[in-house]
Amino acid sequence: MKIIFDTLFAIIISISFYENFKTYFIEKVELKNCSKVDEIIENLTKIELIPKLNETKSYKYWPIIIDKWNPLGNLRTHKRVLNRLGYEMVDGFEGDWSDVTGLLWSNEYPYDKLLHIVANKTFSKNLKLNHIPGIVPLINKRTLSLYSKSKYTLPAFRMPEDIQKFDNYVANNPKAKFVLKNFDNRGVSIKSVEEIRKMKLNHNRFIQVFLDDPFLVHGHAFDIGVYVLITSLDPLIIYRFKNDCLFRFCLEPYYPFDANNTNKYVVSNTKRYMWEMPPFLGIERQFPHLKLVEEVFESSGHDVKQLWSRLENAIVTTILDRYETMRKEFHQHCAIYKCINDNFFELLRFDFMVKNDGRVHLLEVNMSPSMTPNKPQYERHADFYEQVVYNALRVVGAEGFAMFKDDIDKHPMTSIYENLAVDYNNCKNCLKSCASPSCSHCVNCMPPDIIRILHKSHREHQRHGKFKRIFPSRVYENDTESIKLMTPKTKLLNEWFNNKCKDESEWC
Repeated sequence: MKIIFDTLFAIIISISFYENFKTYFIEKVELKNCSKVDEIIENLTKIELIPKLNETKSYKYWPIIIDKWNPLGNLRTHKRVLNRLGYEMVDGFEGDWSDVTGLLWSNEYPYDKLLHIVANKTFSKNLKLNHIPGIVPLINKRTLSLYSKSKYTLPAFRMPEDIQKFDNYVANNPKAKFVLKNFDNRGVSIKSVEEIRKMKLNHNRFIQVFLDDPFLVHGHAFDIGVYVLITSLDPLIIYRFKNDCLFRFCLEPYYPFDANNTNKYVVSNTKRYMWEMPPFLGIERQFPHLKLVEEVFESSGHDVKQLWSRLENAIVTTILDRYETMRKEFHQHCAIYKCINDNFFELLRFDFMVKNDGRVHLLEVNMSPSMTPNKPQYERHADFYEQVVYNALRVVGAEGFAMFKDDIDKHPMTSIYENLAVDYNNCKNCLKSCASPSCSHCVNCMPPDIIRILHKSHREHQRHGKFKRIFPSRVYENDTESIKLMTPKTKLLNEWFNNKCKDESEWC
């Protein structure tokens, strides 16, 4: 029997499609019963063997982790997803990446700590990297807290530099409370105005207005983590994961309030998750957590649609607020290292708190948000994290080799010129001349580089899955403040999407 199976597997192992077949049988099939041999052989002979035409076109996955803080593996979720998609994990520090189809997923920002290794490599146009050069002004807590002009960010102050600004705020808001924060989100605590005035803070600490009167679920304050995907910087394209969010609750009830007890108002390492909250026990595995919290929000008299309108606006306007600085850093980096916009994407998590009146406030933007549970009891989140990672890869065209090739070779089966057409009644009059300003969004009047962007956008629309595009959007069609912050390419793409929406509601 051993000889039969060794011979059989020797044949199978030579075929790339079945290279793991023997392991599967050893693990999954009970071979002690010899009567099964004929049945197994008969079934195997029915398999149609596929020629190895694409055996040299494997796609690679290069994970980079410097700070291995998670004992269970920082990128374990990503590895599981990518293994299922057929990626081959490699150590990319050595070797030539100039002609590789694949994915580099770095836990850290690779153009800083790994600049000498990553940036000096010549990456092929077929490679996707999970960090956009220039994203730091958006995710840097110092920049976001102290310099953001967004109405969704609570005012913050450096001490003693901003003492006059701080005193003016106190005079106009005498009931305001303030928290001392670190830029690494450790050691958050409420401080009195008198204590703050005496402070001389180092570069890593700052004062921020405390969000009082938060919306509570079963008496607990909580934050909402919204996963956001940026697939292009110029033009700017933003999605959010629409099927669920990450909800984390303070360990202790908010009332009776005690400023000295941070477990009441800080989502710390001792936080609670949905399955630890009494209202959701027994049903948190039956429905998306988002739906459960939305029901509580709605039963309190709030409008869920308005909540999401505010959250999406907070995401978009925060990115637009930092957009010019991000874009400058991106172009400076790419001028040196010869990168292109299509190589990059960014998966972020925007953390919010909601006030009792329904207003939302941004706490921070997380680059490389943790999506691998760091304790066995948190494994309930693993399926959710896998959905976020998989759908993000799907949107950017990194779901597999075939998806890569669709983008690279521009196969007509995924997008053709006619698919890009908009505003028929107007654009049919622009076929002979594009002189009229009303022709600017007509496809025949656009340059080749914009046509390429439209094809990319069309493909993303077909595979957006559980992600929802929140920018470009008709919401910003007449928003003069947002339009001022857009590049010419972003304005043009926004106009094109708006016309697509007018033609077909599914694009709205």
